[in-house]
This record gives sequence, C-alpha cells and structure tokens, in this order.
Amino acid sequence: MADKYLDLVNGELTQREANQTSAGAPDAGKIPALGADGKLAASMLPASSGGDESLRSVLTGEALVAGDFVNYYDNGGTLECRKADASNGRPAHGFVESGYGAGVQADTYLWGVSSGHTGLTPGARVFLSSITPGAPTETPTTASGEQVQAIGTALSTTEINFVRSEPITLA
Repeated sequence: MADKYLDLVNGELTQREANQTSAGAPDAGKIPALGADGKLAASMLPASSGGDESLRSVLTGEALVAGDFVNYYDNGGTLECRKADASNGRPAHGFVESGYGAGVQADTYLWGVSSGHTGLTPGARVFLSSITPGAPTETPTTASGEQVQAIGTALSTTEINFVRSEPITLA
C-alpha cells in the first residue's frame, strides 16, 4: 500500500493514495509512489527508454556468462556483442548480468553496477583483463600491443561500478 496524501477536490480535502503504476495520460498530474523495490514502476517512465536508458538489447556473437564485460562490434551491418578482451583490441563497452548463448538477444548495460565478481578489493581501480576475456582485474596489462582500459571501481569484493574509459594501446 502506497503512502496517502491530502488533495483538494471540489473544495473539500480528500485523502488519496499515491499511484504505484500509470495508465498513461489519464494519470497525468497524479503523485507517484515507489514500489516494494523502492523504484518507480516502468509504466511511469518514458516508453522510449524501457525504464532504463543504460540497457541495450544486443545480439550475442558468442556465449556470455553473468558478469562478462562486452565489446560491441559490426557484424555485416548488425550490432553484436562478444567478450571484451584487452589482449586483442576489444575494449569493454558494457556488461551483462546474466548468461546468454550465442546468437540470442542479450540485455547489456552501458553503465552501472556489475555484480557477481570475486576477489575484488573495495575501492580499488579495476581494469579489463588481457588474460581472461570478459573479466575484470586489478592489475592492468603491461604487454606491448595490448590495451589498458580502466572499467571502474570495486564497490565490494563482488561489485564494480562500471564506468567506461578509452583504452590505451601499449607500445
């Protein structure tokens, strides 16, 4: 049940409950309430964003596991994603929170908190791995021809605040 508020209706104070969902234009001007998850319902957000502008549905070029950092690329005019890899010029553009097979639509995130990792040091700077495709590391590569790309900060031993940066190819 949402919180209630007082509204002036035909000169009389009336108690009303804040809306937890929206039916569109008929609900214009009404006071919204947060759902049980502490967030606004997707029906209250612009249809163009689907509720989360950081989310992109992209075709997978290979199987991905939850927590993988992904690289977007052009495959014959179709945007696809694969595991990002600092060893071969595939910078991280986003990440996935679920596993996906090859050739399916995957929910990829352009920024935000990536979870399900292990062994991180809270507060440490995190880089894209050149050893394990799609994985983070706290130790950037030093090998010639590979890329150093900071991908965020560890928030805990399992979470990274993903913030994409431009990679630097080492000489």
